[in-house]
Amino acid sequence: MLVNKYQPLTIESFIGLDKAKAILNTLLSEPGSKAILLYGESGIGKTAMGQAIARKLGAEVRNGTFIHVPARKCNLDAVSEVVARTAYPPLYGVWYVVLVDEIDTMTPAAQDAWLSVLDATEMPARTVFVFTCNEGPKSNGYIPENLSARFLSRLLKVPFSNYGLNGEGSRFLARVWDAENGGAEPPDFARIMKDSRNNLRAGLMAIETVLLERKAGQ
Repeated sequence: MLVNKYQPLTIESFIGLDKAKAILNTLLSEPGSKAILLYGESGIGKTAMGQAIARKLGAEVRNGTFIHVPARKCNLDAVSEVVARTAYPPLYGVWYVVLVDEIDTMTPAAQDAWLSVLDATEMPARTVFVFTCNEGPKSNGYIPENLSARFLSRLLKVPFSNYGLNGEGSRFLARVWDAENGGAEPPDFARIMKDSRNNLRAGLMAIETVLLERKAGQ
């Protein structure tokens, strides 16, 4: 799928998100453990950014320094496993990176368990926690209402916004179209971005559908 083929691998290679990229690069240049919350609409690269952060810090799945807790899997047992795995300095590399997806779906018990883990005096050494969540209501600062103030107070919040992405996103889709030999009659990339609400993942899926339709019609 084009979404997988063109997934950005480094922080700098993300389309748009200039403010978020600048904040993250600054945070990651500072010493010490930290916990970061990436929040915003679905499909704009929060999980991929967590993976890019792991690459930047040299954390890898194969040696256990990159730990990924998928969406809807964050329960009390998952938190306990993270604590056990980060209790000692990494055998490989310098950093642990813990990516926890869609924390607005985690159990209340897990949310409470994170409180002590993320406390400044208890946080594991050489560990970067990256939490993601989908966009909440505007009245709550676009953060889901089921996340407690105590939990959120322990996180450095980085908003992900695709506002104003149409121009850069359209040019990206055009480059993908050319790379995939889409042909001389491309679709209206600006319209695709608008219909997708500037969601690049949805945009890539839309042009992949067009490509498949044209190949099927040959």
